[in-house]
Amino acid sequence: MNLGIILASGDSFSNMAKSGQDVLFKKFYVPVFAKEFDKVYIFSYAKEKVKDLPENVQVIPNTYRLHRYLYGFLMPFLNASIIFRCDVFRVYHLFGTLPAIIASVFFAKPFVFNFAYDYEKFSRIDSKYLQIILLKLVKPVATLFASKIFAANRAIFKDLPVTKTVYLPNGVDLNFFKPIKKNKINKVPVVLSVGRLEKQKNFARGRVIRILKSSPERTEPPCPYFFSPQMPHWCGGCNFQHLKQESQLKAKEGILRETLEKIAGIPPGAVLAIMGCENVTLIERDRKKCSFLRNVSRETNVKFSVFEG
Repeated sequence: MNLGIILASGDSFSNMAKSGQDVLFKKFYVPVFAKEFDKVYIFSYAKEKVKDLPENVQVIPNTYRLHRYLYGFLMPFLNASIIFRCDVFRVYHLFGTLPAIIASVFFAKPFVFNFAYDYEKFSRIDSKYLQIILLKLVKPVATLFASKIFAANRAIFKDLPVTKTVYLPNGVDLNFFKPIKKNKINKVPVVLSVGRLEKQKNFARGRVIRILKSSPERTEPPCPYFFSPQMPHWCGGCNFQHLKQESQLKAKEGILRETLEKIAGIPPGAVLAIMGCENVTLIERDRKKCSFLRNVSRETNVKFSVFEG
């Protein structure tokens, strides 16, 4: 028996590699599929070649580099010979069901997909209104044609047909993250920002979606190319322009103390207080220079200072 795997709309191994998900997918998911099926075809939305896969696993690329929505519609027709070889399709998320629906209608191929979270709610957070409309159109059709649906939480499970839905709690349960009211005075929780985390090897990186309530230490960045949630691209040369000058100094001093303590073993008390510059303009900061004044004694007592001007 042959299996076809359809990734979520627009997804690929190269896209998963940005957050390290490709390693997890190759290590934990692909070997199981390769063991249970004679042949596994993974349909990617990128034109790519993927290494380190089992011999019976083949990646079907988006050869023509078509837009994900267009390719999702044309995928079964452009790869008709491979679609015929697949006995069943495993689809990732509601976003990936469009080609599977077409394969079911025109090629009579069954498919299953996982319903991991409230896709419309997350699209609303990202202000992706076109995506919300598409989800509303696809959801009833995917539910109708799917052979089985894997629901990740009980709220989703109750909202889907009980005859074809299986409860598998492996997704994002939004009810779990509801704030707990510890103080009756503050009935509405104060949220400074909402972010999306990308797990790295030994740290996590967050991305601001929108600012609900600004901190008193926040200020308007003087540079028009500094990061804001509405900008798809930004300079990236400065990190603290959204903070007031006093807050910048505290943040930089804290980072320096922590770094010296972790790497060099220098206690925080041995670091002198930071000295900031007065009336620093954006141009002056852009043209600053760093120089090191180092004095090494015979007792290997290294002293150094950093000057910016």
